Amino acid sequence: DMEAGSSVAVSVEVHDNYGNLISAYRPSDELVVTSDSDDAIVDEGNGEDSNGVFFVGAGRYSVDVSSTVSGSYTLTVTLNGAPVSGSPLLLTVGAADADAASCTTAGPGLTSATAGVPAFFTITSFDSFDNRVLSGGLTFAWQLVGPGAVLSGTSEDLGDGTYEVSYVAQVAGGYVAQLTLA
Repeated sequence: DMEAGSSVAVSVEVHDNYGNLISAYRPSDELVVTSDSDDAIVDEGNGEDSNGVFFVGAGRYSVDVSSTVSGSYTLTVTLNGAPVSGSPLLLTVGAADADAASCTTAGPGLTSATAGVPAFFTITSFDSFDNRVLSGGLTFAWQLVGPGAVLSGTSEDLGDGTYEVSYVAQVAGGYVAQLTLA
């Protein structure tokens, strides 16, 4: 498992027909790692092979896989066209940390409210790659600046990457919302 925007090294051990590690690099071997989606990128640069696979030594190869899109991906590893033991592999990419500039707000309390009556809106957290953050734990501070009043507070964490803000404006008029990710 990995976080969006990072990479993970996929390591493969190559054995001969008797189970012994093949300790020397064999240019005739073609070790290939592929993904079922273009969203999971198998590094194709600077490897000993044209597909980005590095010979680490002592029968071990490594290739980097990265993605900025959260989801589940299937990686297939083949040696000379045949699947290696343990292949295919499942790679799960989760959202990166929430990015304040990527978070969104929605709800009736953003566009209208009645003085003295509770109003609500919701903050939905996203990472900088526009992946929805599916867990809670953040603190959003907010202010509503309006006619002769500044309302402020924190949001209620709903535990799923969304946060509810409620407020009661006492004075009618236009307000400007200011949100910060603390």
